[in-house]
Amino acid sequence: MMRYIGRLHRTRVLFVGAALAVAAIVLGFYASPLGTVSAVGNGAQSLKSRCAENGAVPDGSANAGLVNDCFTLLKAKDKLRGSAALNWSTDIAMSQWNGLTLGGSPLRVTELDLRRRELDGAIPRRLNSLEQLTRLDLSENFLQGEIPARLGRLANLQRLHLGTNKLEGRIPGELGNLSNLEYLNIERNELNGRIPPELKGLSSLQQLRLNNNKLGGRISSELGELSNLQTLRLDFNRLMGHIPEELGDMAKLRTLSLENNRMSGRIPPELGNLAELRSLVLCENELTGGVPAELGKLANLVHLDLSTNKLNGRISPKVGDLARLRWLDLSENRLTGRIPGQVGKLVNLERLDLNQNRLTGWVPGQVGKLVELELLDLSDNRLKGTIPAELSSLTNTPQVLLDENSFEGCVPAALRPIPVVFDPGLSWCSE
Repeated sequence: MMRYIGRLHRTRVLFVGAALAVAAIVLGFYASPLGTVSAVGNGAQSLKSRCAENGAVPDGSANAGLVNDCFTLLKAKDKLRGSAALNWSTDIAMSQWNGLTLGGSPLRVTELDLRRRELDGAIPRRLNSLEQLTRLDLSENFLQGEIPARLGRLANLQRLHLGTNKLEGRIPGELGNLSNLEYLNIERNELNGRIPPELKGLSSLQQLRLNNNKLGGRISSELGELSNLQTLRLDFNRLMGHIPEELGDMAKLRTLSLENNRMSGRIPPELGNLAELRSLVLCENELTGGVPAELGKLANLVHLDLSTNKLNGRISPKVGDLARLRWLDLSENRLTGRIPGQVGKLVNLERLDLNQNRLTGWVPGQVGKLVELELLDLSDNRLKGTIPAELSSLTNTPQVLLDENSFEGCVPAALRPIPVVFDPGLSWCSE
């Protein structure tokens, strides 16, 4: 009997011990997450307390917003900087932190300028918590990864410069929510995908620079709704399809560059409506058709480069109406017909390049009026007749290229002081 009672006692002890162990496991299972959340919460509160009490935020008890900014940046610091150095610390006043500008009343972080800091981390998503940020410049670093969609929540942002990094992935359409943004520069990265049509929501945008990436697809016609845009640079990408005629609706546009893409089709004559345009660069594409005479309405145009395409037809005499033009490059196309004498009206021209076309006829003597020329290249065409003596006025022109044509007669002796290049079958006229 005693032996039985002993076994029963041991069994009860084991049962109670097992029950207690199970209870501990169950309680641990439910308590552990709460304990973790509590630890994280306490950690966040501790960091905010240090921001308020250690000197980073003056009078922190009266400026919870700046304390939150301090917390946000300290939590983002390591991901952003990578192996670079930033002096952000709770022991240093935020007004002395690298790249920070404080403003407003009460004080908040209004600008974050960390360009050329050798940052090699990534852009932290939590930067969207900087509610009063008006300028974010992380350009000319080595940042990797994607552009966080959360940046589209920075409602007060006016300037966003992420250019010259190693950013990948797509441009988040959420950036189109930044209705106060005036400047967007993401050039010289490794971004791919299409240009999001949501960018039409950037109603205040004045400059859009997406050049030197790997962007593909078509240019959305909705970009034409950016009525305040002054600069549109999409050059050196992999864009294809036609140039949207809606781009001609951007009445304030001054610079349009689509150079070095895979654009095809015709140059829309609607571009002639861009009365403020200074620079039109569409070179190194696969554009066809003629040069629209409507471009002659661009009275403020300084730079026109349509070279290296498949353009055909004649050069319109309307080109002479571009009185402010300094650069005219129509080379490497399939243009035919004569060089219009109206080019002589372009007295400010510094570069006239018509080489590698199928131009015929005589060189108009009016070209001699272009005394500001630094380059005159009419080589590799089908020009004939005699070389006009009027070119002797181009005494300040370092390059006059007339070779690979079908000129006749002799080269006027008056051109001897000029570094003129002509076919070896020609000789100088006697004086």
